[in-house]
Amino acid sequence: MPGLYVFVYTLYAGSNTELRGELIVDGQVKTASVADGYHEADYVTSTNVIVIHVNAGERVFVRRAYENSNCQTISNADRGWSSFNGWLLS
Repeated sequence: MPGLYVFVYTLYAGSNTELRGELIVDGQVKTASVADGYHEADYVTSTNVIVIHVNAGERVFVRRAYENSNCQTISNADRGWSSFNGWLLS
């Protein structure tokens, strides 16, 4: 449904891991963030919020990657994970 949306995503990086994320809308990067636990012994998080107009038929998703991987898609949950939510405002 077209309209104004708020999207929220969180990255959770494991110890000694840098996890990068990008919010993609219809093939274009709209915002990016990093959860930098690379120099830490603990787990770290990074949360990003964006309010944006989305048209019907446009795809919205979060692409995540490890450091220096140019945001190639990953699927290894041992080093980090992400969450993604969206709500229609109007």
